[in-house]
Amino acid sequence: MRRKNMDISDKILFSIGMYLFVVLFFILAVGVIFALLASWGGGKQEEIGDTVPIQNKETRNNDMRIDS
Repeated sequence: MRRKNMDISDKILFSIGMYLFVVLFFILAVGVIFALLASWGGGKQEEIGDTVPIQNKETRNNDMRIDS
């Protein structure tokens, strides 16, 4: 692509496009590095114990009713 023959608007659009490409590439690279470091760290994740979800009174009362 010959940049010398480009209009000023084309140069601006080209520069904005290159800037956005670099920013997206940087975000992607940092995300991959972070994911690799997080998985490589070997830290054990906390396990969720056997929990019972909290129910409000209305739901609990409806569950306790015996349909006749």
